[in-house]
Amino acid sequence: MLWSGFAILLSGDIETNPGPTVEELLESILAKQTTIEKRLGDIEEKLALISDHSAKLVSLEGTVRNLENVIQRQQDRLTAMEDRARRNNLIVFGITESADETREVIEQKVLSCIF
Repeated sequence: MLWSGFAILLSGDIETNPGPTVEELLESILAKQTTIEKRLGDIEEKLALISDHSAKLVSLEGTVRNLENVIQRQQDRLTAMEDRARRNNLIVFGITESADETREVIEQKVLSCIF
């Protein structure tokens, strides 16, 4: 079989296909290397941006935690103030109250109805 392959080649009817030359292969490899280096540079830029955003995110998380603490303290203070404001309030049913009445007038109505 080997001799028949050589015989066909020697007859001149078939051309050999040696493939790309060393120079062509080298050019192809260098082109791909350039492409890879460019993509690597793009990845490094994106990684730097992500790192920067990550640092900002950590800072913002701290700010959010501080604001949540402030809100919680303010809610606690508001609850305490509302509780203190309700301590002296009484609800008396059956006595009508108008918007222009003063506290003294309302007290007199309550006292006259109860006693």
